[in-house]
Amino acid sequence: MKTKILILLLSGWVGVVFGQKKDTIGGDEIAKVYKYHIKKVYSNYDPKHVVQPKTLSKNLTTIYQSIIPNSQPFNDNTSSFSYVQTDDNQKIAISTAYQFSDVSKTFLNIGISAEGKNGIFNIYSSKSWSNNTALTVGVSRGFWGSQPYTVGKIKEIKLDEKRKLFKDSLQAMIQYTALLRQNFLKDSLKWYQDKLDDINNTLLNEEIIDLKLESKINMYTKRINFFEKKINDYKILDNLVKNEKVNDYVTDKFSEFDLRYEVFHGYNIVWWQITSKLLNNTYTFKDNNNSEKISNINVFHANINASVMWNNLTKNTANYLTGGISGFRGSFLSDPSLRGITPLINSGGEIINDGVLIGDVEKLKKPLWQYSFNIYGASFFAFKKHLGLSLSGMYNNAFKSEIAENYKENYTISLGPIFKMQGEDNWAKATFGISAGYDNLPPKAKAKDYFAIKAYIGVPFNVFQKKDKK
Repeated sequence: MKTKILILLLSGWVGVVFGQKKDTIGGDEIAKVYKYHIKKVYSNYDPKHVVQPKTLSKNLTTIYQSIIPNSQPFNDNTSSFSYVQTDDNQKIAISTAYQFSDVSKTFLNIGISAEGKNGIFNIYSSKSWSNNTALTVGVSRGFWGSQPYTVGKIKEIKLDEKRKLFKDSLQAMIQYTALLRQNFLKDSLKWYQDKLDDINNTLLNEEIIDLKLESKINMYTKRINFFEKKINDYKILDNLVKNEKVNDYVTDKFSEFDLRYEVFHGYNIVWWQITSKLLNNTYTFKDNNNSEKISNINVFHANINASVMWNNLTKNTANYLTGGISGFRGSFLSDPSLRGITPLINSGGEIINDGVLIGDVEKLKKPLWQYSFNIYGASFFAFKKHLGLSLSGMYNNAFKSEIAENYKENYTISLGPIFKMQGEDNWAKATFGISAGYDNLPPKAKAKDYFAIKAYIGVPFNVFQKKDKK
């Protein structure tokens, strides 16, 4: 019986001693862990991957923020201010894009916009019969991106040789730090701290000060800083191993190295985006018989849009293309082909324009479901990619409804010059454009009645941020 009890106690003691997790890891083991991860990260480089994904992601983030204004009324896909002016319509928007993390390709888009109809600069003026404010929330994500490079450039700057040297030096420094005897460092630190304490006591108790003490104080202080740094460097390496963060640490180091060298000459990137817009539309009507009598009616509208965007920069051109589809919950007055009108309300509660019946006020808040397809492209090819052409097209229609029997499908097509101010590395600082064409032209209608000239400007917010040179 005593023998069994002794065996059980011995087994429990062994379990306690060898079953506990180590609080410290030996320097040899730390050095081996880092050597493995350095070799692993370094081996990922090949002719198709000349930089770390994190390095490419940082570049692509800047590219994302440089997207030029598109044909839609709101610049949902970037952090910017934009303004669009046509002959009877004005749109102004402020938006921002929030990146979920430094390496994430997913962005949260939030913005506000305002729109007014009739005249110039008449957003929320007494001359505007239709105004709206909108909140836009969306998500966009880059699902494919690349930056071209040339083998000749890599050979010219001897990138492979420099990266090999960096890998060897990083491994050597980590091994040096990990293999230093920590007990010796701690004992040395304590010795110099005690010496500095002795000097402090001497200075407190002696009236005549030895001038040689100054050099000793400086020397002891430097040695204390040196040993403290070496001990702290070891703790950092040790903690990264314990927390299984060594691969992230090594990847960051190689990413920092990659950022020192410019090996790319452009980009290719494709994004998808889904946005939803909530609008409060205010209609203002004058009485047909009494122009002093004014009625304001608020109507809720909503929109959802899905689109794909392509950005491309080459040695000679900068290109942008987007295509999308959207659904819109509006009213019978949301018909975009209703151009240049000033609707009035008659005594029977009917909305008319030039004696033509448009609809009934009581039905204004009933939803009219509409849909559209759009495409927009721009290419900068002249004057060092400052000047180019833009082309846009859109198709609008609505599902059949008794409240909008006169709704006409319509088309938009426009073409015009576009000018871009550029910052460093060809990123857009501001974009100005003028386009001419047919805006919301119904079939069989007189084209000249729907001819429009549009002017717009877009300014990314990162223009006002100081560029990080690190």
